[in-house]
Amino acid sequence: MEGDDRSRLDEMAAERERERKREWYHRNAALVSDRHRARYASDPEFRAKRKAVADRYRAAHREEILAKRRAYYREHREAILANERARRIRKKEASE
Repeated sequence: MEGDDRSRLDEMAAERERERKREWYHRNAALVSDRHRARYASDPEFRAKRKAVADRYRAAHREEILAKRRAYYREHREAILANERARRIRKKEASE
């Protein structure tokens, strides 16, 4: 019985520790994101470097990105076409 209580307490302590680490990670990620956003807004050289990194990533993964996009459109074709039809109807009604 005492072993069960001990293991339950150990598990609760481990869960608290995991939760504490999760909270720290999210707070830290938000701070890093804010710093990057501020630097991106104020530093044209940093913006150019980040854009170059993004361009290199897209070039390296272009085929994979296009394949995922094709799969998405294939899977959601009916919904996409229905949305386009609805948008055209709303546009037509607005112009009348």
